Amino acid sequence: MLVFEAALDDISLLRESISTISELIDEAELHVGSEGIEIIAADRAVVAVINFSLSKNAFKEYKCDQEQKIGINLMNFLQVLRRAQSGETLKIKLDGNKLTLTLEGESKRRFTLPLIDVSKEETPEISKLEAGFSSTFTVDSEILNSGIEDAELITDSVIFTIRKDMLNMMAESDSSS
Repeated sequence: MLVFEAALDDISLLRESISTISELIDEAELHVGSEGIEIIAADRAVVAVINFSLSKNAFKEYKCDQEQKIGINLMNFLQVLRRAQSGETLKIKLDGNKLTLTLEGESKRRFTLPLIDVSKEETPEISKLEAGFSSTFTVDSEILNSGIEDAELITDSVIFTIRKDMLNMMAESDSSS
């Protein structure tokens, strides 16, 4: 029987990441392996691609005896993560065709999520996608979040312009910018 178990003290790390990812995609395959958890997925239109990894070092405990893919509904996963209270530990366990999430603190609460099949066409090959990009950048997620929230006041799309020392985010509608 395949074994995957992990315990995480800083639940906000996973909760905030999944919250951001779930804004773009509904379901994903968690690739669990000896080095940690990874999500590589794209939205249905393949406009945005997610390449997320959480190192095993972020976990208090981490055990994975074989690499495997766990398909889950991200909104259901996020709903459980949002139930976590300060000081609680999240325990994740693959249990057959279900993912068991246990929140432990002053009380102990257990949730089970069914595993789902995620279409392969929703999982692009990152190397092929990256070959077409001419720039890369690193930005603080709070700055990126703030810029996107500002842009949402105007429209539902953002244009990124990258220069050597600057990232510009622009949003335009017929009447505002």
